[in-house]
Amino acid sequence: MSGEPPENNPTRLHAFKNPGGARARGRPSTRWLDDTENDIKISKIKNWQRVALDRLSWKKCAVEAATQITILVCSKLAADLYFKSASLQQI
Repeated sequence: MSGEPPENNPTRLHAFKNPGGARARGRPSTRWLDDTENDIKISKIKNWQRVALDRLSWKKCAVEAATQITILVCSKLAADLYFKSASLQQI
């Protein structure tokens, strides 16, 4: 690299490069931790960090939470279908 001018030095190019662009509009993307904490709130697990340290109890809680979330999602879908069919019958 001794023969190249300092402007072409990769370190120098990276250090002084203008990233350009702007931050994306709207709300930031949901992080994995946000989704996980939301699921934990739904399943009403207290002190989940301590429970997560014990693998067996964490697996048990994860299975229970998945079951509860599945039940909630299925019941919401069933309610949506019921109200949609009821509104179609009125037409």
